[in-house]
Amino acid sequence: MELVNNKKRKWIMGLLLLALVLALGAGVFYFAGRNSFSAFCENLAKSSLSNNPLKLHYTLADPESMGYGGLSTTLLSFDQETYEKSGNVWQEYQARLNEYDPDSLTGEEAFTWRLLYRYFALEGQLSEYLYYENPLSPSDGAHIQLPVLLAEYTFRSREDVENYLTLLSQLHDYFKVLQKYTELQAEHGILQYEENLKTAADQCESVLNEEQLAAGSHFLQTTFADRLEDLRKSWEIEDEEKTEPADRNGVEKPDGETELTDEEIEELAARNEELLMELALAYQKLAEGLREIPGADELTGLSGYPGGADYYALLLEDATGSDRSVGEIKELLYERFEELYAEYKELITDGNVISEYDFPIEREADMLEDLYRRMGEDFPTLSESGAGDAAEADSSQAVTLKPVDPGLEEMMAPAFYLTPPVDQNQEHTIYINQSNGYEGLSLYTTLAHEGFPGHLYQTVYSQNALAQREAPFIRQILYFGGYTEGWGLYAESCACQYAAELMAEACGEGYEDTVRAAQLNRELQLCLCSILDIFIHYDGATMAQAQKLLESLGFGSGNISAVYEAICNAPANYPKYYVGYLEILELKELALEGGAVSTEMEFHRWLLSTGPADFASLRERLEQDF
Repeated sequence: MELVNNKKRKWIMGLLLLALVLALGAGVFYFAGRNSFSAFCENLAKSSLSNNPLKLHYTLADPESMGYGGLSTTLLSFDQETYEKSGNVWQEYQARLNEYDPDSLTGEEAFTWRLLYRYFALEGQLSEYLYYENPLSPSDGAHIQLPVLLAEYTFRSREDVENYLTLLSQLHDYFKVLQKYTELQAEHGILQYEENLKTAADQCESVLNEEQLAAGSHFLQTTFADRLEDLRKSWEIEDEEKTEPADRNGVEKPDGETELTDEEIEELAARNEELLMELALAYQKLAEGLREIPGADELTGLSGYPGGADYYALLLEDATGSDRSVGEIKELLYERFEELYAEYKELITDGNVISEYDFPIEREADMLEDLYRRMGEDFPTLSESGAGDAAEADSSQAVTLKPVDPGLEEMMAPAFYLTPPVDQNQEHTIYINQSNGYEGLSLYTTLAHEGFPGHLYQTVYSQNALAQREAPFIRQILYFGGYTEGWGLYAESCACQYAAELMAEACGEGYEDTVRAAQLNRELQLCLCSILDIFIHYDGATMAQAQKLLESLGFGSGNISAVYEAICNAPANYPKYYVGYLEILELKELALEGGAVSTEMEFHRWLLSTGPADFASLRERLEQDF
């Protein structure tokens, strides 16, 4: 069996502009005297959203109505002294948190207190390891993700347009931050691999340059014009109907705001062109700067840096949400691998696996519709989650599928879901990377991961349920990668069951082993990549040692170089997905066997209603709720 380098998927909004690089904590809200716990959480949420206008825009469609008006529209600049004292911020948060007795709080507040306690403690430990982050990773760096976030920046008002242009005007300073941070890494002995620095530089030059802009066809030009036109059309529709607004953005025209004239649109487009030219120059300067930063001659894992193995152990806990030790996770992965490999070999030996067949559905939209229909027997409807007009989102028709721009295909994941604002989660966008050649079963499960019953369904259900429960808003801002991406893989496994049903209906019986073999192959690769992740970043394995491990487990090693490079560039990424998935499976088994729930439907309802969390907190919550 050949191990393929399956480029990782990512939930892109979990990686918004790396708050760490933007001097995390410099905008902390300090509290005068003892406030209620709800006020503490509210100030904490404002602290998280302040000085990051891009994150604020993607989190809230209408900040004013949610009580978040007046937050800064200026990106926080990098301050080395503040950054190097960032551990003090987490200590301050913990001190404030300890002023409250969780036993005297309401149920949702008490759970939030315990979530925050673990979160602050772990982030405080991670903050002791300065300059270990890699914001310019050639696999998922800010320079790659930024253009997509800009292209999807929705215009709901004139203020949104002005804020967008203001954001563009600040990005040249932000790029200086990225370069300065990378230079400081080198000064502190955390050298990035020289070839990675060159690759990131090449990417900067290809993502946006003056030649592309001169042609007038770059997606940051065309999408800007499209968004302005959509804004104007939405207001025209509202004025014509004189009823409820029918615009696609779902927000009324602000009071006193008039339609955009042709002259105004031309003026705004001209400003956008000018600022994009400045951004292209900033990309070029960043590329030049990266080529001057000294790099390491050899690609290594985190264990190659001073204290890197200890840092990785904390990063693994943070990424997966699992409180198991590194040794316990290793044992879990090896046991799972042996179990899956034995079943896979038996399936292949039996000879019932069909290597070539036509998958019954070709179009992505039809696949989403099929997934949405089949999941109804196993998952609660979004309308059950409570708050807002959830019924509007309770359909695959609310999803827009977009191709990744050709200029970004080589840098982006196979697919990703762009999370909607918390206060307006009826419309959704899933990007498909056409260069990956996904089709048939692999495309079907990819869409399940990103859409139904994956991230789209997961996000909307949890957001609505938390709002209905009146849980502190900070719960909707905290990111728990193991919970989120583990659910994405869990959705894939469900989709394999649906695919087997689909194949039986369309092609007749006999495809169960074929679909199961594909599922096992996918799991084996993720499991093995998670083992390799620990082997490389914690144990310090070289490429040659990684190759020997693959061969000993029956995998070919023809592409070991690509696999080794991918894992080195994104530590704890594969475990985030796979260990998170295994933790969800164990939590489900615990709930079913312990009698907390009697069906998978009930488990799904409980897990999604509880919302994103680490798994130690989820186990505690399960015991409390049942």
